[in-house]
Amino acid sequence: MTGYVLALGALGVAGALFFLWRRRMDGLIAESADMEWERLQKRDPDLLKGLTREDFDRLYARVEYPRLPGYLLAIFAGVTVLTPVIVLVLQIIFALTGGDGTPPEIADAVARMVVDRDGKATVVAGPSEQAQYYAEDLSGFGLYFGLIVGWLAIVALVMHRYHSRRTGTLREEIIRARP
Repeated sequence: MTGYVLALGALGVAGALFFLWRRRMDGLIAESADMEWERLQKRDPDLLKGLTREDFDRLYARVEYPRLPGYLLAIFAGVTVLTPVIVLVLQIIFALTGGDGTPPEIADAVARMVVDRDGKATVVAGPSEQAQYYAEDLSGFGLYFGLIVGWLAIVALVMHRYHSRRTGTLREEIIRARP
């Protein structure tokens, strides 16, 4: 529990640092947009025809703003906030499949299996201690890899959004935005 509280605290610190960084970046982007507007007014005024200064500033910010830090923060937030939900879902799945994370037919077979010192398995009428340890190991295995799959799903969803919202160059975006 303390590890989760520390992760939430780290998320809060990362969020605060991100918003401070973002405020600084907004100023730098606005300053660069001013310089780029002046440069394009002198070198390629036909490109800017039909485009207002506000539209240009919005396009420039969308093209030039570093997007990756925000998406990395989203991944960190998603993993931190959704980890208990993923574990809960896995526990429900384990409860529905036999109580220990194994499918019911495998759990029944394991409950009646005994392995001797030579590695030979024999089936007995009642559950053995070794079989119970084996079944517990399988549930830990399922929880561990289920959690990793959940985290990878979060990363995949955020990165899909990152790549699907990719912009072109400033010139391409200006041409696309013109009436």
